[in-house]
Amino acid sequence: MERNLYVPRRDADILRLDLRSSQDRLLPLSLADVEAVRLILRGGSPIDWHRLNYQTLDEVDEFLRVNLLDVRDDRDHARLQYLHRAAIRYLQRNFKFRFPVEVESPEDVRHLFLYASEQGRLNRVQVLACVVLKTMHTINHLEARELLLETPISEAELIQIVQEQLLARARQLTDSGLPIVHFYGSRKGRDSMVNKLLSKKASRASDILDKLRFRIVTESRDDLLPVLAFLLRRVFPWNQVTAGESSNNLLDFHRSLENDRQLRPYLSALQVSADLENSVADQAAPVGNEFSGSSYRMINFIIDVPVRLDQLLGRSGDPWLLQKGSIVYVGCEFQLLDQETAFVNEQGENAHSNYKGRQQDRVAARLMWGLMAEERTQTRKRRGGVRLSRRKGPQSPLDFTREVESAEDVGSRPTPRAPRPALAPVIAAEAARSSRTEMSAAEKVLSTLRRLRSVPEPVEEDSMLEPMRLTDEERPQQGSESIATGD
Repeated sequence: MERNLYVPRRDADILRLDLRSSQDRLLPLSLADVEAVRLILRGGSPIDWHRLNYQTLDEVDEFLRVNLLDVRDDRDHARLQYLHRAAIRYLQRNFKFRFPVEVESPEDVRHLFLYASEQGRLNRVQVLACVVLKTMHTINHLEARELLLETPISEAELIQIVQEQLLARARQLTDSGLPIVHFYGSRKGRDSMVNKLLSKKASRASDILDKLRFRIVTESRDDLLPVLAFLLRRVFPWNQVTAGESSNNLLDFHRSLENDRQLRPYLSALQVSADLENSVADQAAPVGNEFSGSSYRMINFIIDVPVRLDQLLGRSGDPWLLQKGSIVYVGCEFQLLDQETAFVNEQGENAHSNYKGRQQDRVAARLMWGLMAEERTQTRKRRGGVRLSRRKGPQSPLDFTREVESAEDVGSRPTPRAPRPALAPVIAAEAARSSRTEMSAAEKVLSTLRRLRSVPEPVEEDSMLEPMRLTDEERPQQGSESIATGD
């Protein structure tokens, strides 16, 4: 099921000729927004951070709301306090940490986010606040996974709920004036999932993280960074990104900050130098997917989108839900690009049909040839990659199968022959050796005569075992010659 959500300009906007830039139509970006965008583009993990960048409790509340946590709700407030106590006990039990009172017994759990955002020289409170928040994040993720395995709701139902939830939030973006041209979602088909599993060596059904996909197309490439920052603030949480699953060969993060007058001061404030970012301007190879065209460009990442089960099941007071929280996560793939790049991505070798063709060639090679294909590739590389001649035959496994099908379609379908079980290599060699040693002298003479006369050997095995017999006409002649010779 694929649902398209177009975000056209309203008639009122067209009439008054809205000439404001994209940045003017968006909320001003903070350092926290910039760090979140960088995390998504790099495919990093918040566990590797050593500082947050929140200045007020309102910013903390906004971060918690996108994670479906509301501190005004007594159950969510109790959940945060539970995670804090579980993290403190884990760290004291395994690492013998001694915490200052600000971290061990804060007046408000949300203060941990502000402590973790303090800057300056090495601050013990700031460092340990980060340690506790990272542990809280990990425990929450673990218990959410356990809750997901115990929930009576199927994965298909959860995917449908997440799709409707995100599309509802996308509709609200139209009122914010976000420069988004398209925002639509789709589910990965069964054949596509089978192709993905067959095309990769190390792949399991549980590793398919893009069963639900969303594509977001902006008006221009300059809109990518602010739109992504806004989405991370309002639509899906940046802290739930799947590490190592992001790819970006479209947006140069460092250059985008340098070229923006408002964002340029953040270059020196980043917790890790922006020089670590590799420029993507001159990249020619596709990033992330080996079957994409060489000029294919896109920002791609995976995020676990939260879903509340208590509201879904109507069991808000159920102790089973209170024990491990009431939030589970569903992995979603997000693709972000501008409309010009979207057009180029559908041309030439980047076209989706060509992408699927390259993937199917790989799948067919693995299904039909297996390791033989790798052996041929390695042999060609050892020989310098030059082939002086090529044996006539199918160009690919897919061509080979199509030729067989076309031959069968010409005439009537033949009767299947009986299978020929293969012998073990040692047994086959012994059988061939014994057949050569047991050949009689008569059989050797008969075989030699047939080779000289170019007479094909008969198929029947019994004829090869008959002794050579002379006709009546040949026998008297031979006898008279022998007698005359003897005399």
